[in-house]
Amino acid sequence: MIAIRRAPNGASHALSSLARSSRRSPPHPSRFTAAHRPATTSTPRFSSTTTSSSTDPSSKPPPPSSSSTTPPPPPPKEEEAQQQQPPKKKRSLRPLIYSTLFLGAGLVVGNIVRFTVAPPPLPDAGTEMDEALQGKLREELDRLPVVREFAAKAAAGAADGSIAGEEEAEWVEVEPWGVGMPASSSPSLLATAAAVLGGGGGRRDSGVVLVEEEERKSQGGWFSGWGSSKKDPVVAISETLLGDEKHMVSQTLAAMKGYGPARRWVNRATRESVTVFWVGGGLSGWPGVAHGGALATAFCEAFGTPSPAKLTLTYLAPTMASNFFVLEAAPSPTPAPSTDLPPQKDMTKRPVPSEERPADGGEEWSGMLRAVQGRVCVKATAVVAR
Repeated sequence: MIAIRRAPNGASHALSSLARSSRRSPPHPSRFTAAHRPATTSTPRFSSTTTSSSTDPSSKPPPPSSSSTTPPPPPPKEEEAQQQQPPKKKRSLRPLIYSTLFLGAGLVVGNIVRFTVAPPPLPDAGTEMDEALQGKLREELDRLPVVREFAAKAAAGAADGSIAGEEEAEWVEVEPWGVGMPASSSPSLLATAAAVLGGGGGRRDSGVVLVEEEERKSQGGWFSGWGSSKKDPVVAISETLLGDEKHMVSQTLAAMKGYGPARRWVNRATRESVTVFWVGGGLSGWPGVAHGGALATAFCEAFGTPSPAKLTLTYLAPTMASNFFVLEAAPSPTPAPSTDLPPQKDMTKRPVPSEERPADGGEEWSGMLRAVQGRVCVKATAVVAR
């Protein structure tokens, strides 16, 4: 039972009509207007998610504006990072310097190895280049201290001999190879040089070709002296070499690449000789090292014989070619310093057996080859005929 109150101005009639209609039947849902229906959205049948859109106009995204095409300005942090980025460092020159140094060192070492293994060819004897190089070597030879020392001794001995009235000096300078004549070409020194270099009057060739003969008469030739009871005195005559003969050291091997400029002094009292000579690169066996046979030939020249009865050499140090050397030779005892090597290694200490000596017993000579700086390179001993 619904209580109905009377409303003023006939309102009770309206309220009563509403009450009667509610008792009849419930209203159909389709009678509600669209405005009273809740806003729903249909979802796809096979969709796994449910979306709902609100009809609130404030939730819709704003329409795109014309200024949306330009990129937004960078945030202030990126600008600060760009401003705080340090400047690029300059490129270091250290790799360039190292590469230049290594390149230069490689070129220098390569050229040294190339010239050592395969040196350029030396000029031949008699050419203009050879004469020019030998001229420079002669100037260098004259400036050596040992050359100045013996040149001063020879000059002082000659001055003292002339003052005392003697014709011979203690030290005389002679031709180094082959000829043996005094460098001053004085006839008065011929007999002295021949006696000193020839070992006291024998027929040994110490650079002087000696001939023993009777004095020739101006008329009669070889047979003019027959029948005379008195023989003429024996003299030593220096013979000149024939046109087709050549001395091996003074001519065949005489060049800048062989036995170059040399000077030699002989002591008339002790028969000691000192020779300063150049050993060229053409005399080398191993690259840069002088051949032992060439050095043995120089010792034979100093001992005064081309073929000694016995020759013994001991090589103590490499003899580098293209340098000046000093060769000292004298009759035994040797002026060379002794070594600490045993006789098994130092061949010069071995005694010479009698069967290896010449018929007259021979004469022992000894020599030493040293560098200009003083290092001993070769020692030698020989037994020569008297």
